[in-house]
Amino acid sequence: ELRGHTAFSFADASGTPESLIARAHNLGYRRIAITDNADLGAIVRAQLAARACDPPLELIVGAEINVDGMPCAFLARNAQGYRNVAALVTAARVGSWTAWDKDAQHRRRGHAGVTWQQVARHAEGVHALTGPGSGPLASRIRAGDDSGARRLLGDWYEVFGDRLAVEVQLHHTGGAE
Repeated sequence: ELRGHTAFSFADASGTPESLIARAHNLGYRRIAITDNADLGAIVRAQLAARACDPPLELIVGAEINVDGMPCAFLARNAQGYRNVAALVTAARVGSWTAWDKDAQHRRRGHAGVTWQQVARHAEGVHALTGPGSGPLASRIRAGDDSGARRLLGDWYEVFGDRLAVEVQLHHTGGAE
């Protein structure tokens, strides 16, 4: 599982980090990623729970962040990747400190997100997932915009190279699977 969400993804999931880790362990997972919505708050609790498993689970740290208004996930592959994911989470939540404006930040509240340019600046050590069905790639494909989807995929590949994964999901929830 590369897109685990906990209760730290408000209105999107309700399980605690510990319950998610316990379930993954019971299912025989050897590793799991937590990608809460623009949040890294569950990581410490999840890591403690993962280490307590026998055998321990490997926790992959990440976050789901809206890029130009559409959800994508970013996984830290190393220490630099963790710093970059954390920088993207901070940018998504509070914006750029060099351009701080209280009124502008108030308007952003509840609309966490970053631009593609911010993602490209923080790509080192990060593995990118193209997003769920509502993400930028799937949205273009569903709209019949094949050339736009190819262009987007090319842009992402130029930045992430082999650290890019196209997400394919089947949730059996909407009837259009």
